Amino acid sequence: MAESDRKSTPSELLQSRGHVPAEYRVVAESGPDHQKVFEIEVWVDGARLASAQGGTKKEAEQSAARKALVLLEVA
Repeated sequence: MAESDRKSTPSELLQSRGHVPAEYRVVAESGPDHQKVFEIEVWVDGARLASAQGGTKKEAEQSAARKALVLLEVA
């Protein structure tokens, strides 16, 4: 699976099960401007499913999406 597809995959899986798409929230930013660290949470049906950190928002979203997908696949 292409890295760019990771964020959409959990939402597609949720929609196929009759749920609304996953929501990605930036919950924290830390560090100096040249070395930011972003923390992103994945929310599904009003509940936090997964979270991850990354050096960019996209990196953190992709990592959180991977974690969410693992949890969704076993559910």
